[in-house]
Amino acid sequence: MDILKLIFEEKMLGDEDARSPALSFDLLHHHVDVVAPNKLYFVQIILILSAQMIVGALLAVVMWFGIIQPKCKKEPSAAAVSPLLVGYGVVIPLALFLPMTAVDVLDIRNVGLRLGCISLPMTITLRCLEAMHGFTPTATSLWEYVVSVGFILRSKLDNTTSTSTGTSKATTPITIRKMRQIANTHFAWMVAFTIVFNITMPSNFFPFKTKAEKELITFDVGQIYNTFVQAAMMNITLSLSLSGQSALASILSGVEYDDNVTNFPMFLSTSPSDFWGRRWNNLIHTDLKLGVYKPVRFATGNKLLASVAAFCMSGMLHEYVWKILFLVTSAQAAETAKDGGCCPSCYCDSWVGKQLIFFGWNGALIGLEYLIGDKIAACTSFLPSLLRSHLVVLLSLPVGHLFTQDITRANFFQGLQYAVPLVTVTEM
Repeated sequence: MDILKLIFEEKMLGDEDARSPALSFDLLHHHVDVVAPNKLYFVQIILILSAQMIVGALLAVVMWFGIIQPKCKKEPSAAAVSPLLVGYGVVIPLALFLPMTAVDVLDIRNVGLRLGCISLPMTITLRCLEAMHGFTPTATSLWEYVVSVGFILRSKLDNTTSTSTGTSKATTPITIRKMRQIANTHFAWMVAFTIVFNITMPSNFFPFKTKAEKELITFDVGQIYNTFVQAAMMNITLSLSLSGQSALASILSGVEYDDNVTNFPMFLSTSPSDFWGRRWNNLIHTDLKLGVYKPVRFATGNKLLASVAAFCMSGMLHEYVWKILFLVTSAQAAETAKDGGCCPSCYCDSWVGKQLIFFGWNGALIGLEYLIGDKIAACTSFLPSLLRSHLVVLLSLPVGHLFTQDITRANFFQGLQYAVPLVTVTEM
C-alpha cells in the first residue's frame, strides 16, 4: 500500500504542471515550446485500469458460480433467491464501493484519473443485472464468461445472447495484426485530441462567450456551442480511453475485444436513438440494453417503458459517477477542517439530480421519436446529412451543460494535459 501511495503521490493537477519543454524552436517571430507527456500519468492510469480488470474478473467468477450456474441448473424455487442475493448483496455493492474507497485511500485528485475509476462499477453493475434476469451473453465455460464480462470491454463472443436454441461463440484470440490496428486507432485519437486540446486550452475550453451562468435549461447560443465543443472533446477522450483499455484487456487476457465503442455521434447521428444507441458509447449502450431494457421489455411488453427505464438507470449510474469525480477525500477534507469551505483542489458546485435531468430529457426525446419520428424524418430528409446530424445534437444541448460543465470546470481537460504533448506559443 505504501508503494501505491508513493506512485500516486503526484496529484497531476493542471495548475501544478512543472514539466520542462522537450522541444523549443522559433517560428515566424514566435517561440514554440513542446512539452512531452508525463510518464507517471500513464503508470497511474494503467494501474487503475489493471486493478479494475482484475477485480472485475474476480467478480465475474462470483457471478458465474453464484448467478449463472444456479439459473442454468433450474434449481427449486426455494433456492431461486440465491442469485439475487449474490447480485444485489455482494457483486453490485462491491463494484460500487471499491472504486470510491480506492479514490479516497490513494487520494486521487486528477479528475481524468478518477474518471478511469468508473469503468468497473458501470459495467459490472449492468452485467450483473443482465445475469440475474437471464439476458447474459452466451458462454460455455468459466474462462469465456470471465473474459467477456470482467475486463470492462465486451469480447467478440458477446455478439449473441442466450436462447433456448442458440449456440455460443468462442472468444477470438488477439493477434499482432489486431494489436497494431488498436495502436494505430489509439494514435489517431491521440493526435485528434492533442490538436483540439491545444486549440481550446487558451479559453479554458469555453471558446464562445456566453451570458448564461447556472440556468437549468438554456438556449444561449454561446453556452450551447461551448457544450457542443466540450461534448465533442469528451467523445474523443472516450474513444482514446477505450482503445487503450482494449489493448490493455487483450494483453491481460489474450483475447480480442470489441473496441468500436463510438462512431462520430456529434457529426453522423440521424436521430436521438441513433445518437445514443449506435454512436455515443456502444459499450454502455449494450450493457444497458441487456441489463435494463430487455428485462423491462420482457416483463412489461412495453418498448417505450423499457427505453425510459434504461435512461433512468443511466441517469442514476451517472449520478454515482459524479459522486466519484467530485468526492472530497479524507486528505482533502483535512485541508479544510479548520476554516471550512471548499478545498483548493475540490469542485463544490455540483448538485445531485443533474444527470437524472439530463438523461430524463434525452429519454423524453426518444419517446417523442417513437411517436412522431417518422414525420420529422420526412420533413428533414432533404437536408444535408451533416446539418441533419447537427440538428439532432442540438436537441440535447439546452440541458447538455448539466453533463459537460461540471467536468470542464473541475479541470478534467486540464488534468489530461499530462497525457498529451502540450504546445505553447509566445510572441517574440
